[in-house]
Parts: sequence; C-alpha cells; structure tokens
Amino acid sequence: MWTLLFAAFAQSPPPEPITEADYQAQCDRDELWYCRKLGERYLGGDLTEVPDGGAKAKVLFTKGCDNDDAQACANLAQMHYDGTHIAAHHLTAARLFDQACQLGDPPSCSQASFMYGEGLNGVPKKPQKYLELSLAA
Repeated sequence: MWTLLFAAFAQSPPPEPITEADYQAQCDRDELWYCRKLGERYLGGDLTEVPDGGAKAKVLFTKGCDNDDAQACANLAQMHYDGTHIAAHHLTAARLFDQACQLGDPPSCSQASFMYGEGLNGVPKKPQKYLELSLAA
C-alpha cells in the first residue's frame, strides 16, 4: 500500500510557479508551456500593466512557436491578426495560423481556412489551401 501511495505522490507534477520571475525562469529552461502562459499573462492576465508586456508576449510566443508549440503559434497569429501591441499583418497571421494548424490546433485550421478562402487584407485567395485547412479543422 505504501508503495502505491508513494508512487502516486512521486508522479505528481511540481507546484506551478506563481511569480513572473518563476515563469520566466522556467521559460529560460525551455519549458515552453511557461513561455506561453507568461505571454498570456502579459496580454490578458494579471500582468497586463507590465511595461512592454505586449512586446514581451510576442517574444515569448515566438519562442514557443519556433519550437512547435501550436498554441503559442495561434497566440502569435492572433496578435498579428488583431494588431494587438504590434501592427496588424494579416499575411503573417495566416501563415502562423496555418503553422498552428499543422501542429494540431483545430481552431487555427478554421481561422487560416477562412483567411485563405476569403483572400482579404493582403492574404492571397487560395482555394486549394482553403479546402485542405477546412478538412483539417
């Protein structure tokens, strides 16, 4: 019995870091979940008042996206789509939504599909890409 109890506790995840510095330290160790969550805290969480939070979020999401974190790619795409703390650039947003889709994020497939299907705001209309992404969504 004690062996099972010990095994259950041994497999428990470590406590989640609380502070901005704790999140950053984990991100610096390439724990990408913490990079993404810290970026989300800068944009819409408890760290929205941090100076240059939007720029910091972009760096954190870029790090995650460059290392195949689908949700980080989706977050970065949304920043480019909305123009949140950066200039809106829909072509970049479409490319990033497509990347997030390829990494397994179905909502990004839908968003990229819409953008390529409509061909608005500088995004070229690509019917074949629209179809591929629609099927992946």
